[in-house]
Amino acid sequence: MDHGIKYSIKTSPKAKRLRIVVNCDAQVSVITPKGFDAGLVDKYIESKARWIKEKMKLFHSRKKIEKPKSIVQSSYHACNARAKKMIKERLMHFNDFYNFEYNRISVKKQSTKWGSCSGKKNLNFNYKVLFLSQDLADYIIVHELCHLKEMNHSHRFWQLVEKTIPDYKKRKKKLNNVSL
Repeated sequence: MDHGIKYSIKTSPKAKRLRIVVNCDAQVSVITPKGFDAGLVDKYIESKARWIKEKMKLFHSRKKIEKPKSIVQSSYHACNARAKKMIKERLMHFNDFYNFEYNRISVKKQSTKWGSCSGKKNLNFNYKVLFLSQDLADYIIVHELCHLKEMNHSHRFWQLVEKTIPDYKKRKKKLNNVSL
Protein backbone atom coordinates (compact mmCIF):
# COMPACT_ATOMS: atom_id res chain seq x y z
CA MET A 1 0.00 0.00 0.00
CA ASP A 2 1.15 3.52 -0.68
CA HIS A 3 0.82 5.37 2.63
CA GLY A 4 4.29 6.92 2.29
CA ILE A 5 5.46 5.77 5.72
CA LYS A 6 8.76 3.94 6.09
CA TYR A 7 8.92 1.64 9.08
CA SER A 8 10.87 -1.21 10.57
CA ILE A 9 9.38 -4.34 12.11
CA LYS A 10 10.64 -5.72 15.40
CA THR A 11 9.41 -8.95 16.95
CA SER A 12 9.22 -9.09 20.72
CA PRO A 13 8.51 -12.19 22.78
CA LYS A 14 7.02 -9.86 25.44
CA ALA A 15 4.57 -8.18 23.04
CA LYS A 16 0.97 -9.22 23.43
CA ARG A 17 -0.39 -7.15 20.54
CA LEU A 18 0.71 -5.14 17.51
CA ARG A 19 2.12 -1.74 18.49
CA ILE A 20 3.41 1.28 16.59
CA VAL A 21 6.21 3.39 18.03
CA VAL A 22 7.18 6.78 16.61
CA ASN A 23 10.38 7.84 18.35
CA CYS A 24 11.57 11.39 18.91
CA ASP A 25 13.60 11.30 15.69
CA ALA A 26 10.35 10.54 13.80
CA GLN A 27 11.43 6.97 13.01
CA VAL A 28 8.58 4.47 12.91
CA SER A 29 8.80 0.95 14.30
CA VAL A 30 6.16 -1.72 14.50
CA ILE A 31 6.47 -4.13 17.40
CA THR A 32 4.83 -7.49 16.75
CA PRO A 33 4.23 -10.47 19.00
CA LYS A 34 6.16 -13.62 18.21
CA GLY A 35 4.44 -15.53 15.38
CA PHE A 36 2.45 -12.53 14.12
CA ASP A 37 1.62 -12.51 10.39
CA ALA A 38 3.90 -9.75 9.03
CA GLY A 39 1.62 -9.44 6.01
CA LEU A 40 -0.97 -7.71 8.18
CA VAL A 41 1.41 -4.95 9.32
CA ASP A 42 1.01 -2.79 6.21
CA LYS A 43 -2.79 -2.74 6.60
CA TYR A 44 -2.37 -1.73 10.24
CA ILE A 45 0.05 1.07 9.25
CA GLU A 46 -2.48 2.23 6.65
CA SER A 47 -5.26 2.36 9.27
CA LYS A 48 -3.04 4.44 11.60
CA ALA A 49 -1.37 6.58 8.90
CA ARG A 50 -2.99 9.84 10.00
CA TRP A 51 -1.91 9.38 13.65
CA ILE A 52 1.62 8.35 12.60
CA LYS A 53 2.02 11.37 10.31
CA GLU A 54 0.80 13.70 13.10
CA LYS A 55 3.39 12.25 15.49
CA MET A 56 6.13 12.53 12.88
CA LYS A 57 5.16 16.16 12.24
CA LEU A 58 5.21 16.89 15.97
CA PHE A 59 8.73 15.49 16.36
CA HIS A 60 10.00 17.32 13.30
CA SER A 61 8.66 20.55 14.81
CA ARG A 62 10.50 19.86 18.07
CA LYS A 63 13.89 19.36 16.41
CA LYS A 64 15.06 22.74 17.71
CA ILE A 65 17.09 20.77 20.24
CA GLU A 66 20.34 19.46 18.83
CA LYS A 67 20.67 15.79 18.01
CA PRO A 68 23.30 13.90 19.95
CA LYS A 69 26.71 13.99 18.32
CA SER A 70 27.60 10.43 19.23
CA ILE A 71 26.22 7.81 16.86
CA VAL A 72 26.69 5.25 19.62
CA GLN A 73 24.13 7.00 21.84
CA SER A 74 20.79 5.23 21.68
CA SER A 75 17.52 6.77 20.59
CA TYR A 76 16.20 6.48 24.15
CA HIS A 77 19.06 8.55 25.53
CA ALA A 78 18.51 11.19 22.85
CA CYS A 79 14.80 11.34 23.64
CA ASN A 80 15.53 11.39 27.36
CA ALA A 81 17.77 14.45 27.03
CA ARG A 82 15.22 16.25 24.88
CA ALA A 83 12.42 15.36 27.29
CA LYS A 84 14.41 16.58 30.31
CA LYS A 85 15.11 19.92 28.62
CA MET A 86 11.46 20.41 27.69
CA ILE A 87 10.20 19.35 31.14
CA LYS A 88 12.62 21.68 32.96
CA GLU A 89 11.53 24.61 30.78
CA ARG A 90 7.84 23.95 31.40
CA LEU A 91 8.42 23.36 35.14
CA MET A 92 10.14 26.74 35.40
CA HIS A 93 7.26 28.34 33.49
CA PHE A 94 4.55 26.93 35.77
CA ASN A 95 6.55 27.23 38.96
CA ASP A 96 6.83 30.97 38.39
CA PHE A 97 3.17 30.89 39.42
CA TYR A 98 3.24 28.23 42.15
CA ASN A 99 6.68 28.93 43.59
CA PHE A 100 7.02 25.42 45.08
CA GLU A 101 10.36 24.01 46.18
CA TYR A 102 11.53 20.72 44.71
CA ASN A 103 14.77 18.83 44.72
CA ARG A 104 15.61 16.56 41.82
CA ILE A 105 14.01 16.17 38.41
CA SER A 106 14.36 12.72 36.86
CA VAL A 107 13.30 11.52 33.45
CA LYS A 108 12.89 7.77 33.27
CA LYS A 109 11.81 5.01 30.96
CA GLN A 110 8.66 3.82 32.72
CA SER A 111 5.96 1.51 31.44
CA THR A 112 3.04 2.44 33.69
CA LYS A 113 3.31 6.09 34.81
CA TRP A 114 3.56 9.48 33.16
CA GLY A 115 5.02 11.00 36.30
CA SER A 116 5.29 10.92 40.06
CA CYS A 117 6.30 13.06 43.02
CA SER A 118 8.14 11.58 45.99
CA GLY A 119 7.87 12.55 49.64
CA LYS A 120 11.42 13.91 49.30
CA LYS A 121 10.12 16.47 46.77
CA ASN A 122 11.70 14.74 43.79
CA LEU A 123 9.77 14.99 40.52
CA ASN A 124 9.90 12.04 38.13
CA PHE A 125 8.64 12.01 34.56
CA ASN A 126 8.36 9.45 31.81
CA TYR A 127 10.50 10.37 28.81
CA LYS A 128 7.45 9.71 26.62
CA VAL A 129 6.00 13.02 27.81
CA LEU A 130 8.05 14.38 24.93
CA PHE A 131 5.77 12.52 22.51
CA LEU A 132 2.58 14.16 23.78
CA SER A 133 0.91 17.33 22.58
CA GLN A 134 1.99 20.35 24.61
CA ASP A 135 -1.37 20.63 26.40
CA LEU A 136 -1.11 17.06 27.71
CA ALA A 137 2.57 17.41 28.63
CA ASP A 138 1.73 20.60 30.53
CA TYR A 139 -1.09 18.84 32.36
CA ILE A 140 1.29 16.09 33.55
CA ILE A 141 3.94 18.61 34.61
CA VAL A 142 1.45 20.75 36.56
CA HIS A 143 -0.13 17.63 38.08
CA GLU A 144 3.21 16.50 39.53
CA LEU A 145 4.17 20.03 40.53
CA CYS A 146 0.95 20.37 42.56
CA HIS A 147 1.75 17.15 44.41
CA LEU A 148 4.56 19.09 46.07
CA LYS A 149 1.84 20.92 48.03
CA GLU A 150 -0.85 18.21 48.17
CA MET A 151 0.43 14.61 48.13
CA ASN A 152 -3.02 13.26 47.25
CA HIS A 153 -5.89 13.78 44.82
CA SER A 154 -8.10 15.72 47.20
CA HIS A 155 -10.35 18.63 46.27
CA ARG A 156 -7.56 21.01 47.35
CA PHE A 157 -5.13 19.27 44.97
CA TRP A 158 -7.45 19.69 41.98
CA GLN A 159 -8.04 23.35 42.89
CA LEU A 160 -4.28 23.89 42.69
CA VAL A 161 -4.11 22.21 39.27
CA GLU A 162 -7.07 24.27 38.05
CA LYS A 163 -5.27 27.53 38.77
CA THR A 164 -3.00 27.06 35.74
CA ILE A 165 -4.86 24.32 33.84
CA PRO A 166 -8.53 25.39 34.02
CA ASP A 167 -9.55 22.64 31.54
CA TYR A 168 -7.65 19.93 33.44
CA LYS A 169 -10.68 17.58 33.40
CA LYS A 170 -10.75 17.61 29.61
CA ARG A 171 -6.99 17.04 29.41
CA LYS A 172 -7.11 14.26 32.00
CA LYS A 173 -9.81 12.49 30.01
CA LYS A 174 -7.81 12.93 26.80
CA LEU A 175 -4.67 11.55 28.47
CA ASN A 176 -6.58 8.48 29.63
CA ASN A 177 -7.03 7.60 25.96
CA VAL A 178 -3.27 7.75 25.27
CA SER A 179 -1.31 4.56 25.79
CA LEU A 180 2.10 4.57 27.39
